[in-house]
Amino acid sequence: MRPVAAVIVASDRCADGIETDTSGEFLVRSLRDCGFSCASATIIDDDESKIRAALAEALDQGARLIVTSGGTGIGPRDITPEATAPFIHRPLPALAQLITAASLEQTPLAALSRGLVGLTKDSPKTLIINAPGSLRAVECVMTTVAPLLPHLFSQLDGTDDSAGGYRPHEMAVTEVLD
Repeated sequence: MRPVAAVIVASDRCADGIETDTSGEFLVRSLRDCGFSCASATIIDDDESKIRAALAEALDQGARLIVTSGGTGIGPRDITPEATAPFIHRPLPALAQLITAASLEQTPLAALSRGLVGLTKDSPKTLIINAPGSLRAVECVMTTVAPLLPHLFSQLDGTDDSAGGYRPHEMAVTEVLD
């Protein structure tokens, strides 16, 4: 059985139908390519209570990986990290730093992203990643994180073989959307 992943897009403009979501669509396809079962992205306003409710629902549905898109900047409505923080029991700062370092190779604006990465408390533990809202940013996040997922989940599940779980050549990431 494939592990469950969830994608949550926090965007006032997409939730209001002003813009069409592309980052969430890309994340769903990429997570499926990585072997996860993933429903369509949940698109919600940049509202802390709505983001928390969407995270709680994804956890209730058994998600082992939740990737949020949007709301990680410094604008007044960018509150995804604040909404996510109560769910994270074990932060993974080095993984967040790795994402930032890879993103900085794309644009200096990555220095303004405040996304969190960490694990939930409850078992089985769930990995939560806050990604910026642009398509280019989520492509970078997935390219950076996808090779680490097999080893990460083998460690979480207690099946770590100390090296054999890390197989970056076996991970596929969806091509850029046309």
